[in-house]
Amino acid sequence: MVNYFILGNGSNLLVSDNGYNGGMSMRTLSIEAGLLSLKVLEDIIDIPGTVGGGIVMNATFISKGLLKLTIRSSLLKDIKYLVIEATFKLKKGNQMEIQKTMTHNTELRYQKQPMYYGSAGIFFVWDHIKHGSIYEKYKNNNLLSYRIGDAMIYTHNISFIINLRNASTANVINVVRHIEKVIKDNYDIDMKREVVVLGTFN
Repeated sequence: MVNYFILGNGSNLLVSDNGYNGGMSMRTLSIEAGLLSLKVLEDIIDIPGTVGGGIVMNATFISKGLLKLTIRSSLLKDIKYLVIEATFKLKKGNQMEIQKTMTHNTELRYQKQPMYYGSAGIFFVWDHIKHGSIYEKYKNNNLLSYRIGDAMIYTHNISFIINLRNASTANVINVVRHIEKVIKDNYDIDMKREVVVLGTFN
């Protein structure tokens, strides 16, 4: 069980310089499991966010039945529940092999994802089996490297919209809306957002 606190506007609140341990990160969980020679969690070593958030968004976790896990989503996301405790079924392994796998996964992430740019993560959920290659659709509609202000579709991995330097959230949402419109107009596919958007935009 971890501590949790539901934050409103942040008024009448003083947080320690040491931070507040309100949830274990997926990276920390992966490392601690590895140190205990327990495998299965090597793949989450560099997934940002907390364990609870990872379960809600189904960040590669597998569960039986009740959570209704789908591609990058779960029942918990729809009903707005908080995850404050979780149990994982791990396997005993060789610590050196586990570390080797974790290092390899980190190297792959740096090759495939925009680790040196700001982003909100993978923006859309895409069903390749149902809809085919999203890359080809982007390519055929001049969406590769499409940019508004400093918000741009990442050239090396189109799942991300990156902040080149001083992108505003308005820049980002306008790139998102353009993608959604192009894909809808040309393929009659409604893009499903994975990133949660808060607030209002013109």
